Amino acid sequence: MHAALPDELLGAVTTALASVGLTRDRDWTAAVASDPQPDLVLCSQDQHAALAKQFPDIPVFPLTAATGENPTAIASRYAVPILRILCGVSPDQALVSTALPTKATTSRPRQKWNIHYLSYIEAPTTEATYKGLIAGLNDAGLIEGVDYTLKSVCAQGDIPSLQTMVELALAADPDMIVLSSTPTLQAAVRKVRDIPVIFGCVGDPIAAGAGTSNEDHLPNFAGVLTMSPFEEMVQIVRTSLPGARSIGTLYVPSEINSECFRQALETAAEAAGLKLIAKASSTASEVPQSAMALVSSGVDVICQISDNLHGSAFAAIAQAAQRAQIPLFSFVSTMAETEGAALALARDYEQGGRDMAALVQRVMQGESPAQMHFQPISKTELTINISNAAHYNLKFPQSLLEQANRVLQ
Repeated sequence: MHAALPDELLGAVTTALASVGLTRDRDWTAAVASDPQPDLVLCSQDQHAALAKQFPDIPVFPLTAATGENPTAIASRYAVPILRILCGVSPDQALVSTALPTKATTSRPRQKWNIHYLSYIEAPTTEATYKGLIAGLNDAGLIEGVDYTLKSVCAQGDIPSLQTMVELALAADPDMIVLSSTPTLQAAVRKVRDIPVIFGCVGDPIAAGAGTSNEDHLPNFAGVLTMSPFEEMVQIVRTSLPGARSIGTLYVPSEINSECFRQALETAAEAAGLKLIAKASSTASEVPQSAMALVSSGVDVICQISDNLHGSAFAAIAQAAQRAQIPLFSFVSTMAETEGAALALARDYEQGGRDMAALVQRVMQGESPAQMHFQPISKTELTINISNAAHYNLKFPQSLLEQANRVLQ
């Protein structure tokens, strides 16, 4: 056995393995080398991918730590399983006892799960969701290649490809399907009957056909809602632009989530005495023209709702808004960070992915999706970009700046 570990953890592992009769330099070595070929490689989490590639035919296991867990506790948790592997016990069976000591993780899965991840389009929201999903699985101590395999496929925004994508996933006999975006959920609702499905990046799963309420839904479906904070955004408009009379947005009539968000924003705006002006786009090539029509319609501010089309074509909206000197707000944090929006009040999509990972873990532990309520993302952030705001000659009041989670200069 070879071990590639940080010094502090290596010392703790040396002590822990000695307690079960494994002596360093006699039974194992701290240097990772191909000659002689090791039977097992231990490593830290950040070294796992590289070492797994270097040693494709032997077990490579990261020693995964729970939040706040010290090296001694980590080493103690892995000592006996390591001994069992070296004595001939299969790694999957030997590692059952290494579950992280967290509320969410009580035992390792009893099987290696074949998981298929399906997405409709590559956009900042879906990318953040996927990033959070993987981080959440890692934080739970679930190891790809040991506890699960993950195949990721994207339809690249093509609706007909969604049906084929779901059918091909089903033909691969998956143990679980994880998906993002409303169109993907709709396709899964039509096709998937008995396999657990965990979804994210979906504004209204009820409108997508996944149930009649967040509590009463298809028994094999569970997931995380991303309904945007529309009422709170309208109040920010009132605070930032007290003279505003109208809000603008672009939407996609054929996307259920986009139409749902448009209606929700309209309801929130009207309740605050504001008018919503919405312009439709159906394809990426239409977005620049729709954006120009919107800024020419007399809107005082653009609060761009989050949907698949306009998330991937946000640059055209920002360009039109800046030329017309009309402030641009967003419901996606990335748009204020790098895409030109002055402000974003956004569900934390990366946290949404972590929330999905928690549901995936519960299913892997044996819980039925039927027992899980559809739930909102557990975190919302206000991001203000001072530099972007200057492009619109907009200055935010100090009271709003103090509320922000992040103020970018």
